[in-house]
Amino acid sequence: MSRRMLVSGLVLAVVAVLGFSAVPARAGEGDPWAAVVGPGFVRYIPGVDRWELGFKVVGDGWEQSIGGALTGLRVLVNGSPVQTVSWVDAPWGKVDGRLSQASVREVRQAALDELHGRAPSPVDLPHLERAALILEEVLAEVPPIVLTLQGMAGLAEGEYTLDVSLDFQVGARSLTLSEPLDVVVAAIPTAPGWFAGDYHMHSTYSDGTKSLITLTYDLGNAGYYIGYVTDHAASLISSGAFTSMTAAYPEACRTCSSTSTSMFPGVEIEIGHTVLGIWNGDGHCLGYGVASTSGLNDKYWGPQAGLDQINANNGTQSNSGIAHPAHPIYNWEDWTVLRYYGIELMSGPQTYFDVYAGHPSRWRSECARLQASSSSYKPSVRTGSDCHSTWQSYVTHVKLASDSIWFASDWAGRRALVDAALKAGKTTISRKGSLPYITADGYEVGSTYTKASGAAVSFTIYLKPAVTGTYNLYLYRDNLASTVWSKTSQALTAGTAYTWTTSYTYPGSNHYYWLYVSGADYGYTTPIYLRQ
Repeated sequence: MSRRMLVSGLVLAVVAVLGFSAVPARAGEGDPWAAVVGPGFVRYIPGVDRWELGFKVVGDGWEQSIGGALTGLRVLVNGSPVQTVSWVDAPWGKVDGRLSQASVREVRQAALDELHGRAPSPVDLPHLERAALILEEVLAEVPPIVLTLQGMAGLAEGEYTLDVSLDFQVGARSLTLSEPLDVVVAAIPTAPGWFAGDYHMHSTYSDGTKSLITLTYDLGNAGYYIGYVTDHAASLISSGAFTSMTAAYPEACRTCSSTSTSMFPGVEIEIGHTVLGIWNGDGHCLGYGVASTSGLNDKYWGPQAGLDQINANNGTQSNSGIAHPAHPIYNWEDWTVLRYYGIELMSGPQTYFDVYAGHPSRWRSECARLQASSSSYKPSVRTGSDCHSTWQSYVTHVKLASDSIWFASDWAGRRALVDAALKAGKTTISRKGSLPYITADGYEVGSTYTKASGAAVSFTIYLKPAVTGTYNLYLYRDNLASTVWSKTSQALTAGTAYTWTTSYTYPGSNHYYWLYVSGADYGYTTPIYLRQ
């Protein structure tokens, strides 16, 4: 994702309107206003004492340079104050007329609704996403205010509401911005063979603010087994940190790793083309299983050539994926490419996650376009926090042969297992950590197999929720062509495994099937492909 995108989420807090004469608005802009943007949802495993949260403030309508000094704050957990809180202040983002206060309020309300399972209508979604993308550009221009909460280890496993109030001094006046935040204290749901990971993050080896040791600590505290560090190729090449698997970058990943949380070295490269000698970026791709940065030059390859360079880097182990396809700045441009193995449906400061939103819509189109190639490559579902300084709690679950094979393998062996699972499409994803998956006649997600027309297909649908709430589950054929099975308005409990089965008469020809989860959490599975 963008080297500038540092905010974790797009859930907007109370929008404060400052209508006082001491800080007049510019002509024609109305009263000055400000809003705070936070992660909306975070997760920690039980016993973690120190929580780190990132927030950004944006505003407009000020006569002087926008911004206020953070002078104090209050944090309540289910109404009780957190006693030990510290912070690092940061500048405000200047909207400068790009969005109105009303637009920010509308995005705010839709984001809050989405977080709690009420997705925007397909009619409203396009203009909401346009406004949200503009807001993301504003947020990209400033670093986050970072709050550190200590003394949190005593919280029992469960779901909590944090109420955060930030006090600012703006000129001669004071201002308070407040925001609620959902927190889950629990392990990420799992099942035999499934391991949770984050597959897009940046360290101090490129433009991240955190060392690999700190990233490992943060991932472990959030319950991830796998962290794939995808630092930018230009930085790795210039520093010589990834010339081989014994160079500084992979060795640092190896040193930080354990079977509890393993860090693996990957890469992110910008692809594009030149026009009259001027570089035009066409998006970013991610490299997994690569053995070095040899041939992975930044701002050098075209889209297909860049993907192919990654795929050829390390024999059958290396594989490529497309990063943040609908990003406001670094979106992917070339949708004629072949030979890639995954695409991010959830990435960075994303606001909307339902089946009609930007990233999922593009993934649906790609599944349809590349259906015939599923035996060799496929757009498996991926997520990535794109962490540079603060996190999003997205989860990509990968399926290995067993739990024991992970714990019995050394670091290189665990990396090879994960790379093989990514390349085979053995992935499912969720916004908050829920584990959804399906099987068809015993075949796992990512599989391709043959079936006679008119024969019965036996589907098993599985969900282990990360949060308690109301869920909707849909088993789709192809690009929403038909609903094979559904369960709506299901009241489900966090951490409980739910299983359903259904039999389906195969219509013949070639089709694929995938699970979509909405409501209290959003989730997707890589399809299972059937051939006649």
